[in-house]
Amino acid sequence: MNKYLLVFKLSLYQAFEYRFDFFMGTFKYASYIILMSLIWLGVNQFGNIEQTTNQTVTYFIFAALLYSFSNFHPYYIEEDIRLGFLNQYLLKPISPTYYYLAKQSAWTILETLMKIFVIIPIIYLFGFRFTTDLPHLLLFLLYPPLIFFFAFNLLTGISNLVFWLSEAFALRWATTIVQRFLSGMLVPISYFSPFFQKISFYLPFEHLGYVPIQVLTNQFELPQIYASLTILASWSMVMFAIRQTVWRIGLYQYEGTGI
Repeated sequence: MNKYLLVFKLSLYQAFEYRFDFFMGTFKYASYIILMSLIWLGVNQFGNIEQTTNQTVTYFIFAALLYSFSNFHPYYIEEDIRLGFLNQYLLKPISPTYYYLAKQSAWTILETLMKIFVIIPIIYLFGFRFTTDLPHLLLFLLYPPLIFFFAFNLLTGISNLVFWLSEAFALRWATTIVQRFLSGMLVPISYFSPFFQKISFYLPFEHLGYVPIQVLTNQFELPQIYASLTILASWSMVMFAIRQTVWRIGLYQYEGTGI
C-alpha cells in the first residue's frame, strides 16, 4: 500500500512541474463556470423556464465541480501499451491497475481542490447561496468516489483497446462528449422529455452530475437517492468487470515491445 501512496504523492508533485499550464487550467475552470452560468441565466431570462437565477448558477457551479471526477484522459496507459513501457510494471511487484488508479486519483483530487479555490470567490462575487441539510450532504459525499470509480473503469477500459488499435483518442473523446451531455453537465436532465428522463435514470450518466446536484440541493427524496446510488454502484462494478476482462485478454496480445 505504501508504494501506491508514494505514486499518489509523486503524481501531485508532477502536476506542479509545469506551473503555467496548471494555473491556466485553473483559469479555464473559472471561465467555464462563469460562461455556463451566464448562458443559462440568459435562457432563464428570455425563455419560459421555471428556475431561479440562484438555482441556475448553483447548478452549474456544482456541475463543474463534479465534472472533475469523470473528466480525465488516461493517455499514459495508451502510451505504455503502444511503446512497450508496460514492461516496467509487469516485471515489478506492482499492479498496473493500482498504479494508474493512484496516479489519476492524485490529479483528480488536485483538480477538484483548485476548482473549489476558484468557485468560492465566484459564489461570493455573484452573491448566491444554497441550502442543504446534513443527511443530504452526507449522501452527496458518497457520489464522488463512485463517479470516479465508474469513469476510471470506463475511460481506462477504452484506453486498453490500444492492445488492438493504434490509438484510442478519438473513441475516448467521443465517449467523453456523450458522457458530458447525458450527465446533465451541459443541459440539466429536467429540460428533457419525461420519456427520456425515465430511461436516463437507469443509465449511469445522469448519476455522474445531475442527480448528485439534486441530492445536494434537497430536490430528491431518500428512496430516489438510494436507488440512484444502487444504479451507479452496479454500473461501476459492471464497468470494472469489463475493464478487467479487456485488460487480461489484451495482455495475451502484448509482446513486450509495444504494439
